Amino acid sequence: MRVVGVPLVLVGRPSPLEARYVQKVNWEIETVRKKTLVKHIPFIQHGPHLADAFAAAHVHALVSISETTGIASLEAALNGANVVVSALPPVLEYLGQHAWVVNPYSVRSIANGLEAALNAPRNAKGADKHVRENFTWEIAARRTLEGYRKVLGL
Repeated sequence: MRVVGVPLVLVGRPSPLEARYVQKVNWEIETVRKKTLVKHIPFIQHGPHLADAFAAAHVHALVSISETTGIASLEAALNGANVVVSALPPVLEYLGQHAWVVNPYSVRSIANGLEAALNAPRNAKGADKHVRENFTWEIAARRTLEGYRKVLGL
């Protein structure tokens, strides 16, 4: 982990299946804590605190090799954060040109994506509008109903 002078907030509980990885991340955090602000918030309940966290974020990054887009990326985009995501098929269909897409196997690619997103103004790629027009619960429900009607011939 290179210290870049940018606050880092990690949100979420670590997976017990990834104990070794979590241990390594915790070591990195403890090593650089004196040089930069690194904060871990194990859990934020859905509601005003979560909305505040997204509103405060300049960048949201989910550069996993196994997680799909996740509602967190959509909520972050909806709240104006620049989003950095993995170049994996389900993620590309959701956010594509509205996010900084990186190779999750390349530290350099991830670093470049994060740097570009940090240097751009919030919501630089218009992700909030894209999510609002395509991925709200109301739109998902309507499209699901349309699918059922089509399959059932109604």
